[in-house]
Amino acid sequence: MAPTPTPKGDPASADPAPGLAAAENDEPSAHTLKVLPAGMEPNPPSVEDLAASGMTWRGEYEASFDGTPLVGPDARPLPVLYNKKGKRVKSKIKVAKSHPISIVDGTMTVDGWTGKARLNHDIPDLKFIYLSAPTIGTVIVSQSAFPGSLEQKDAFRENTLSVKVGDHEFQLASEKPLTGKKPESAWVKFDPQYTEDSRYPVMGYGSTAGAPYEWPGAKRIENKEATVAPPLPTGMRPKLATAVCITNCGKVPGFSPAAQAVPAAEPSPAK
Repeated sequence: MAPTPTPKGDPASADPAPGLAAAENDEPSAHTLKVLPAGMEPNPPSVEDLAASGMTWRGEYEASFDGTPLVGPDARPLPVLYNKKGKRVKSKIKVAKSHPISIVDGTMTVDGWTGKARLNHDIPDLKFIYLSAPTIGTVIVSQSAFPGSLEQKDAFRENTLSVKVGDHEFQLASEKPLTGKKPESAWVKFDPQYTEDSRYPVMGYGSTAGAPYEWPGAKRIENKEATVAPPLPTGMRPKLATAVCITNCGKVPGFSPAAQAVPAAEPSPAK
């Protein structure tokens, strides 16, 4: 006799390995992901937490409308949970709003020192700006609040973005206004553990607030082995001049003025 199936959504149906994953036939809900991007570690809820709350997890993660994983304050992906009736539990994390920004002939400074110049980026859907400096860390900036961020008032002032983290100040200036005429707040998160593989400050932008970050416009510089130039053609190679003795020729061991004055005869071709 076949076993009686357990009602869907009941904690007793849990598969303890992945943590209450659903059947393969179940379609993922809107704005969810079952496969995380490369480099992002999974964050399954514990079986104990699921059993205590009576919820289930189907191996899905919260995602924005464009498929970008949403992360929590710990910069880890947010699992999608379902209640006992199989209804998805609405996430309390809000997606950061996007804002168009154009950076024209921009300059990035760190503590007043120019780290990057001639920055040109036309960003129609900005979510996060990344400002990174060696030995300091990476600053994540948005015009909307996001997990782990703190508000810095009046950070956006027309052509400039100025944020402070500890004793350091990062500033991004543009020939074209970044925002409106009125000062606007910026929400800032500081990651001291992450810096780009560069000896100089770098600026980038992307759609995630956790490492590894996306860096269009700030690509890593790969150290490539030096290439060896091909040899010159025979007719173009330089010829060394023959040494000529001017004084004390007789005192130089093995030197013969006659041999020096008369070039050696070339051997006759064989007949």
